[in-house]
Amino acid sequence: MNNLQAEEKARMALYLNENGCPVQLESSHRVIPQGLIIKQIPLPLYNMIFDLDSGASAYLLDAYLKSNLARPIRIEGVQIEPPWKGSSISLLEDDPRERANGGFYLFPGSTLAFQGSEVLNGLLSGKLKLKPRDDPEGLIMAIDSQPIPDDVSDRDRIDVKLTVFDGAGNEFSSEFRLCVDRSAVRARQRKEEMRASFQTPRRRRRALIPT
Repeated sequence: MNNLQAEEKARMALYLNENGCPVQLESSHRVIPQGLIIKQIPLPLYNMIFDLDSGASAYLLDAYLKSNLARPIRIEGVQIEPPWKGSSISLLEDDPRERANGGFYLFPGSTLAFQGSEVLNGLLSGKLKLKPRDDPEGLIMAIDSQPIPDDVSDRDRIDVKLTVFDGAGNEFSSEFRLCVDRSAVRARQRKEEMRASFQTPRRRRRALIPT
Protein backbone atom coordinates (compact mmCIF):
# COMPACT_ATOMS: atom_id res chain seq x y z
CA MET A 1 0.00 0.00 0.00
CA ASN A 2 1.46 3.39 -0.94
CA ASN A 3 1.22 6.55 1.12
CA LEU A 4 -1.52 8.00 -1.09
CA GLN A 5 -3.80 5.03 -0.44
CA ALA A 6 -3.19 5.29 3.30
CA GLU A 7 -3.91 9.03 3.24
CA GLU A 8 -7.11 8.45 1.26
CA LYS A 9 -8.33 5.91 3.79
CA ALA A 10 -7.45 8.23 6.65
CA ARG A 11 -9.43 11.05 4.98
CA MET A 12 -12.34 8.67 4.44
CA ALA A 13 -12.31 7.70 8.13
CA LEU A 14 -12.24 11.38 9.12
CA TYR A 15 -15.15 12.15 6.78
CA LEU A 16 -17.23 9.26 8.12
CA ASN A 17 -16.58 10.24 11.75
CA GLU A 18 -17.57 13.86 11.07
CA ASN A 19 -20.79 12.79 9.36
CA GLY A 20 -22.24 10.56 12.04
CA CYS A 21 -20.71 7.19 11.09
CA PRO A 22 -18.01 6.46 13.69
CA VAL A 23 -15.13 4.30 12.45
CA GLN A 24 -11.56 3.69 13.47
CA LEU A 25 -8.42 2.76 11.56
CA GLU A 26 -6.37 -0.29 12.49
CA SER A 27 -2.60 -0.18 12.10
CA SER A 28 -3.06 -1.77 8.66
CA HIS A 29 -5.31 1.20 7.73
CA ARG A 30 -8.31 -1.05 7.27
CA VAL A 31 -11.49 0.88 8.11
CA ILE A 32 -13.62 -1.03 10.62
CA PRO A 33 -16.89 0.05 12.27
CA GLN A 34 -16.83 1.00 15.93
CA GLY A 35 -19.24 -0.34 18.48
CA LEU A 36 -20.70 -3.74 19.17
CA ILE A 37 -21.63 -5.85 16.16
CA ILE A 38 -24.52 -8.28 16.64
CA LYS A 39 -25.34 -10.86 13.97
CA GLN A 40 -27.68 -13.79 13.69
CA ILE A 41 -26.25 -17.24 13.04
CA PRO A 42 -28.94 -18.54 10.67
CA LEU A 43 -29.45 -22.09 11.91
CA PRO A 44 -33.21 -22.88 11.76
CA LEU A 45 -33.46 -25.09 14.85
CA TYR A 46 -31.73 -22.47 17.01
CA ASN A 47 -33.76 -19.44 15.92
CA MET A 48 -37.33 -19.98 16.98
CA ILE A 49 -40.26 -18.90 19.12
CA PHE A 50 -42.58 -21.51 20.61
CA ASP A 51 -45.41 -22.00 23.11
CA LEU A 52 -44.87 -23.29 26.62
CA ASP A 53 -47.36 -25.44 28.52
CA SER A 54 -47.83 -22.63 31.03
CA GLY A 55 -49.27 -20.36 28.34
CA ALA A 56 -46.11 -18.27 28.13
CA SER A 57 -43.82 -18.28 25.10
CA ALA A 58 -40.12 -18.99 24.65
CA TYR A 59 -37.52 -17.32 22.44
CA LEU A 60 -34.32 -18.95 21.19
CA LEU A 61 -31.82 -16.85 19.21
CA ASP A 62 -28.43 -17.92 17.88
CA ALA A 63 -26.13 -14.90 17.95
CA TYR A 64 -22.59 -13.73 17.22
CA LEU A 65 -21.15 -10.65 18.94
CA LYS A 66 -18.00 -8.75 18.00
CA SER A 67 -16.65 -5.87 20.10
CA ASN A 68 -14.86 -3.15 18.14
CA LEU A 69 -14.90 -0.91 21.20
CA ALA A 70 -11.70 0.48 22.68
CA ARG A 71 -12.72 -0.40 26.25
CA PRO A 72 -14.34 -3.27 28.10
CA ILE A 73 -18.08 -2.95 28.62
CA ARG A 74 -20.65 -4.60 30.82
CA ILE A 75 -24.03 -5.15 29.21
CA GLU A 76 -26.69 -3.74 31.50
CA GLY A 77 -29.87 -4.63 29.66
CA VAL A 78 -31.41 -6.58 26.79
CA GLN A 79 -34.63 -5.97 24.89
CA ILE A 80 -36.32 -8.34 22.44
CA GLU A 81 -39.15 -6.77 20.44
CA PRO A 82 -41.52 -9.02 18.46
CA PRO A 83 -43.81 -7.56 15.77
CA TRP A 84 -46.75 -7.34 18.18
CA LYS A 85 -47.48 -5.26 21.27
CA GLY A 86 -47.88 -6.25 24.91
CA SER A 87 -44.93 -8.61 25.31
CA SER A 88 -42.95 -8.86 28.54
CA ILE A 89 -39.73 -10.65 27.59
CA SER A 90 -36.85 -11.35 29.96
CA LEU A 91 -33.73 -13.50 29.81
CA LEU A 92 -34.06 -17.03 31.14
CA GLU A 93 -32.22 -17.59 34.42
CA ASP A 94 -29.89 -20.55 34.80
CA ASP A 95 -30.49 -23.38 37.24
CA PRO A 96 -28.76 -22.28 40.50
CA ARG A 97 -28.04 -25.91 41.37
CA GLU A 98 -25.81 -26.23 38.29
CA ARG A 99 -23.78 -23.01 38.59
CA ALA A 100 -20.80 -24.81 40.11
CA ASN A 101 -20.72 -26.99 36.97
CA GLY A 102 -20.76 -24.08 34.51
CA GLY A 103 -24.48 -23.45 34.42
CA PHE A 104 -27.51 -25.09 32.83
CA TYR A 105 -30.50 -23.48 31.09
CA LEU A 106 -33.85 -25.23 30.69
CA PHE A 107 -37.07 -23.78 29.30
CA PRO A 108 -39.77 -24.55 31.91
CA GLY A 109 -42.13 -27.32 30.89
CA SER A 110 -39.88 -28.20 27.95
CA THR A 111 -37.10 -30.67 27.22
CA LEU A 112 -35.08 -27.98 25.41
CA ALA A 113 -31.98 -27.31 27.51
CA PHE A 114 -28.37 -26.21 27.01
CA GLN A 115 -25.16 -26.10 28.99
CA GLY A 116 -24.06 -22.68 30.22
CA SER A 117 -21.05 -22.70 27.87
CA GLU A 118 -23.47 -22.63 24.91
CA VAL A 119 -25.57 -19.71 26.19
CA LEU A 120 -24.90 -15.95 26.18
CA ASN A 121 -27.38 -15.09 28.94
CA GLY A 122 -24.68 -14.66 31.58
CA LEU A 123 -22.82 -12.15 29.41
CA LEU A 124 -26.01 -10.31 28.45
CA SER A 125 -27.18 -10.05 32.05
CA GLY A 126 -24.01 -8.22 33.12
CA LYS A 127 -22.33 -11.11 34.94
CA LEU A 128 -19.31 -10.90 32.63
CA LYS A 129 -17.46 -8.10 30.85
CA LEU A 130 -17.07 -7.94 27.09
CA LYS A 131 -13.50 -6.96 26.24
CA PRO A 132 -12.22 -5.26 23.08
CA ARG A 133 -12.07 -7.68 20.14
CA ASP A 134 -13.99 -10.36 22.03
CA ASP A 135 -16.24 -12.26 19.61
CA PRO A 136 -18.46 -14.67 21.56
CA GLU A 137 -21.22 -16.65 19.92
CA GLY A 138 -23.98 -18.68 21.47
CA LEU A 139 -27.65 -18.91 22.27
CA ILE A 140 -29.93 -16.30 23.79
CA MET A 141 -32.78 -17.87 25.75
CA ALA A 142 -35.72 -15.71 26.84
CA ILE A 143 -39.25 -16.05 28.18
CA ASP A 144 -42.30 -13.93 27.39
CA SER A 145 -44.98 -14.06 30.07
CA GLN A 146 -47.53 -13.43 27.30
CA PRO A 147 -48.58 -16.08 24.76
CA ILE A 148 -47.96 -15.93 21.05
CA PRO A 149 -50.96 -14.16 19.46
CA ASP A 150 -53.62 -16.48 18.03
CA ASP A 151 -53.28 -15.04 14.54
CA VAL A 152 -49.63 -16.17 14.32
CA SER A 153 -49.58 -19.59 12.66
CA ASP A 154 -47.31 -22.57 13.00
CA ARG A 155 -44.19 -22.32 10.79
CA ASP A 156 -44.64 -18.60 10.22
CA ARG A 157 -41.52 -16.45 10.09
CA ILE A 158 -41.31 -13.34 12.25
CA ASP A 159 -38.68 -10.63 12.63
CA VAL A 160 -37.66 -9.54 16.12
CA LYS A 161 -35.36 -6.71 17.11
CA LEU A 162 -32.62 -7.48 19.62
CA THR A 163 -31.14 -4.48 21.44
CA VAL A 164 -28.43 -4.53 24.11
CA PHE A 165 -27.52 -1.61 26.38
CA ASP A 166 -24.19 -0.92 28.04
CA GLY A 167 -23.55 0.93 31.29
CA ALA A 168 -22.87 4.21 29.44
CA GLY A 169 -26.34 4.27 27.93
CA ASN A 170 -25.24 3.15 24.46
CA GLU A 171 -27.44 0.72 22.57
CA PHE A 172 -26.66 -1.77 19.80
CA SER A 173 -29.33 -3.49 17.74
CA SER A 174 -29.85 -6.18 15.14
CA GLU A 175 -32.77 -7.94 13.46
CA PHE A 176 -33.34 -11.68 13.88
CA ARG A 177 -35.70 -13.87 11.86
CA LEU A 178 -37.37 -16.62 13.89
CA CYS A 179 -39.46 -19.64 12.96
CA VAL A 180 -42.73 -20.09 14.86
CA ASP A 181 -43.34 -23.50 16.41
CA ARG A 182 -46.90 -23.98 17.69
CA SER A 183 -46.70 -27.75 18.19
CA ALA A 184 -47.50 -27.39 21.91
CA VAL A 185 -50.75 -25.60 21.06
CA ARG A 186 -51.63 -28.23 18.45
CA ALA A 187 -51.00 -31.02 20.97
CA ARG A 188 -53.13 -29.24 23.58
CA GLN A 189 -55.96 -28.84 21.07
CA ARG A 190 -55.80 -32.53 20.13
CA LYS A 191 -56.03 -33.53 23.80
CA GLU A 192 -59.05 -31.29 24.28
CA GLU A 193 -60.73 -32.74 21.19
CA MET A 194 -60.09 -36.30 22.36
CA ARG A 195 -61.38 -35.51 25.84
CA ALA A 196 -64.53 -34.01 24.35
CA SER A 197 -65.09 -37.02 22.08
CA PHE A 198 -64.97 -39.44 25.05
CA GLN A 199 -67.44 -37.47 27.12
CA THR A 200 -70.83 -39.19 26.90
CA PRO A 201 -73.80 -36.83 27.20
CA ARG A 202 -76.14 -37.58 30.09
CA ARG A 203 -79.29 -39.40 29.13
CA ARG A 204 -82.54 -37.65 29.73
CA ARG A 205 -84.93 -39.64 31.90
CA ARG A 206 -87.99 -40.81 30.11
CA ALA A 207 -91.26 -39.84 31.68
CA LEU A 208 -93.20 -42.72 33.25
CA ILE A 209 -96.39 -43.60 31.39
CA PRO A 210 -99.27 -44.24 33.81
CA THR A 211 -100.97 -47.64 33.41
